[in-house]
Amino acid sequence: MSKKYMINTGTGALHIVGFCSHTTKTRPVHIKYFDTEEEAYLEFGRKVSPCDLCQREKEKRMEDRK
Repeated sequence: MSKKYMINTGTGALHIVGFCSHTTKTRPVHIKYFDTEEEAYLEFGRKVSPCDLCQREKEKRMEDRK
């Protein structure tokens, strides 16, 4: 199973892989992958902030399912 979430350790932004352009152009040195959102929050705690672009895409995809 592929990793679904990534944190840019330089910025603390939590991304959903494939939901924004930042998941493809971030330098590998600054990336840590996770299977779930909860795993990322458990490891990084309050240092994590969700990516606004990823959140908008997530909401859009949820609306499209309805």
